[in-house]
Amino acid sequence: MEDSLLLPLDHPMLETVSDDVSEFDGRIAELADTLLEVLDHEGGAALAAVQIGAPVRMVVADAVDHTGERQRVALVNPRITTRSEERATQHESCLSMPGYFIPVPRYALIEVAFETLEGETGTILAGGPLAVCLQQAIDLTNGILFIDRVAPLHRAQSDDISKTARRRAILH
Repeated sequence: MEDSLLLPLDHPMLETVSDDVSEFDGRIAELADTLLEVLDHEGGAALAAVQIGAPVRMVVADAVDHTGERQRVALVNPRITTRSEERATQHESCLSMPGYFIPVPRYALIEVAFETLEGETGTILAGGPLAVCLQQAIDLTNGILFIDRVAPLHRAQSDDISKTARRRAILH
């Protein structure tokens, strides 16, 4: 994979709500494979389909959960159904704005309802890094950027960083 398929953080598609998936055919499985390939190539922990220009509600993640077990998942139409009262702030990055880390408050434990690639329903309980990854990716399917979850000062700094990164990409 020579050229990155990732949209930059300032791309307008990332701020729109993605469409629900209603047809569970081979195309949805192909999209999941592509997402996982991009995730692996970019060295990321989570990715939403909209980040590669496919505005549908699908996310993939490959991260350790609260039990210490690595989870590699592809979730269709994910939605957070339960949130813990406890929150934690960690420095997050985003594959659409690589190399920059911003402190973002997130729920420590979440339950996510989703559909499988075959259209079956399921739930996953996520804590630890997996919870953070899934919250960020699910936010993207709702048109919410990780910088939208931070204080205005961090938002302004990240806007400047995004503009600088965009200019550097154009010059190279």
